[in-house]
Amino acid sequence: MINRDNNLKPDNSNNANSKFKSAFTLRLPAQILAVIAWIAVMVLIAWFSAQPADESTAQSHTVGTIICKIVIKDFKTFTQALRQYYIEMVDKFVRKGAHFTEYAFLGILSCAVMNFSLKSAADKMLQYAKEKNFRKLMSILLLFIIPVAWCCLYSVTDEIHQLYVEGRYASVSDVLIDTSGAAFGILIILLIRFIANRIKKHNAQKKTSTKNS
Repeated sequence: MINRDNNLKPDNSNNANSKFKSAFTLRLPAQILAVIAWIAVMVLIAWFSAQPADESTAQSHTVGTIICKIVIKDFKTFTQALRQYYIEMVDKFVRKGAHFTEYAFLGILSCAVMNFSLKSAADKMLQYAKEKNFRKLMSILLLFIIPVAWCCLYSVTDEIHQLYVEGRYASVSDVLIDTSGAAFGILIILLIRFIANRIKKHNAQKKTSTKNS
C-alpha cells in the first residue's frame, strides 16, 4: 500500500530538472549576447582611439556641423571663420558627450556580464558574504564598484593606447568623464531594477490582500 502511494506521487526531481533546463536554455543566449556586446563595445572604443587625430577631428567636426545647422538659425549665412568657431565649440561637447555615452553603455554591459553571464560565480560570492554577514557590501561591490572599477581601468588603458596614435594624447579628464559615464549608466539600470522590484512587490501584496479578502 505504501509502495502504491509512493508510485502515485509525482516525480518532483524530474520536474525541477526540466524547469532548470528550460530556464537555462532561455538564459544562455542572453548571457552569450551580453558578453558579445560587452566585447564589441570595448573593441569599438579601441577602434575610435586608434584613429589618427586628423580623421577623428574630421568625424567630430562633421557631427558638430550638423548640430550647428539644426540648432543655430541662419548658420549657413555666417562667415567661414564664425562657422568654424561654433563648430569647434560644439565639437568639445560632442567629444566629451561621446566619451560619456560609450562608457555608460560599457558600464551597463559590465554590470550585466559580471552579475548575469557570470551568475554562478556571483551567487557563490553572495552566499559566502551572507554567511559572513556582509551580503549588502558584496552586492554593492558586484553591482556597482567592480563594474565601475573595470571601466575606469579600461579607460586608463585606452588613454595609454592613444599615446601611440598619431596626433593623439592621453587625458586624465577623459578618464574621469569615462568613469562618470560608466557610473551613470549603472546607476540608471539599478534605479530601473529597484522600481521594477517595488512594482512587482506591490502587485504581489495587492494580489495577496485580494485573495484574503
